[in-house]
Amino acid sequence: ERLQAPTLWRRYVYRRVYRRRTIALENGGDANELTLIHGTSGTDPARIWKGTGFHPNYCDRGMFGKACYFAEDTAYSNNGYSHKLPGSGTERQLMVVVVAAGRVEQRSPDGSIRHPTPPFHSVRGRVSAPHHAYMTYEPNQAYPQYLVTYIPQ
Repeated sequence: ERLQAPTLWRRYVYRRVYRRRTIALENGGDANELTLIHGTSGTDPARIWKGTGFHPNYCDRGMFGKACYFAEDTAYSNNGYSHKLPGSGTERQLMVVVVAAGRVEQRSPDGSIRHPTPPFHSVRGRVSAPHHAYMTYEPNQAYPQYLVTYIPQ
């Protein structure tokens, strides 16, 4: 299902392109947009795409600190982070997200990370063998494009 959230889109574009310290401007004109996967576990994904969007404050803690986590591989998100639809039995949901990653800092797990080291805009690290994820530490650095509902096999 294609998601339409005009307010979130405007905030994302503003962060990506128009702000004084924009990701694209600080990265040679390229926001380095990546298509990644986000699972919400027990939280209904609509709270993100119908609400305030992706914000690091929604994460209490994680391997890479308080951040929004976006997986490279669907398999990683499916195993533990997919949202189980209430009353459906087996149906699950994941979001396909575009992330303005900008300059990406490669890091090892460190729960005390609060921001990437300047001049980086996001962090990439191994979350479990062989899976990697990207972490963002600023609001409006990602936009939910699709909500995928599926039955795991």
